[in-house]
Amino acid sequence: MASSRIIVIVLMAAVIGGGAGFLINYSMSLPQIEKLSNDLRASQTVNQNLLSNVNQLTSDYSTLQGQYRSLSEENSQTLSQKNSLEAQVDQLNRDLTQKSSQIQDLQSENDAMEQKIQVDASFRIYSNLTSFYDYVRDAYGLAGDKMGYTALSRIRFGSQLAYHDLGYDVWPNQEATYFGDVGSHSYSTASKIIDYAITQCGINALDDSVTKIGKILEFINSRISYSFEVDDVYRAPVETLSLSSGDCDDYSILAGALFERVGVDSAISFYTNSQGENHVMVLIHLDSLGPYAFFKFSDLTYLGLRSGTWVIIEPQGTLDYQGDAGWMTQWKLDSAVEIGP
Repeated sequence: MASSRIIVIVLMAAVIGGGAGFLINYSMSLPQIEKLSNDLRASQTVNQNLLSNVNQLTSDYSTLQGQYRSLSEENSQTLSQKNSLEAQVDQLNRDLTQKSSQIQDLQSENDAMEQKIQVDASFRIYSNLTSFYDYVRDAYGLAGDKMGYTALSRIRFGSQLAYHDLGYDVWPNQEATYFGDVGSHSYSTASKIIDYAITQCGINALDDSVTKIGKILEFINSRISYSFEVDDVYRAPVETLSLSSGDCDDYSILAGALFERVGVDSAISFYTNSQGENHVMVLIHLDSLGPYAFFKFSDLTYLGLRSGTWVIIEPQGTLDYQGDAGWMTQWKLDSAVEIGP
């Protein structure tokens, strides 16, 4: 029977080594051989499947590598775009910062301009008050010359202009006409403008006299520009504030009025020099200017002023300028009149 048949496999191995050798006899039944064949075929099938899987995985891996390279390129492009966009954003932020700074500067300039417009409007005087001063000058002269063409008559007229704007009825006849036409007093209107000017000086109750003087001089020199006149016209303080310009007498009449308003007794003073030139400055009844250099007169009673020290103030300069010997020492005092009745 086939099941009982035995296939003898003779394996003979010759081992050459020292002249020895051996024979191996191995016997296997047919079922065993068939089983091995089946197992071999199964293994071959598995191997083929595995090989097919490996090939598929290799193909998939190649595909993934291609996709990875593509994604890497896209990522590089994206990063490049990101870096470019970030650079653009940084530039836009810098531009925005610059524009914001420019806007702030423009806003500050606009605020300053609006403030100046408001201040200018507050200092503006209208034709009724302007005509009053013209009416007074028609009666007394452009510089008070109809009272006598002397330095004393001029500065007396300047002193009266300052005193009027501090709120006093200096020219009753002209004032009566003004009140009859306008219905208010010229000196009252002028006094309110002087009070407003003091607020613009930034003076407070704790300031000493020197500090007040310094702030007034800074205000005057920031507000008023020097301007020559065709004819020598002495202007009231509020006229000079409205015009924002004037010559030496206008500066002095304005400064004297402002000094008086804050409690510093003042006088309008007239000077000449060796060149035949005339000049007007202010005198203040004060012992010194503290840490600032200055020039003074120890006694001016011979000119009708009160006893005590009178310090010279050049209203066209700040406190730092009051000790300028080159400018101050050239002038010789001719006359002076205190601001008052």
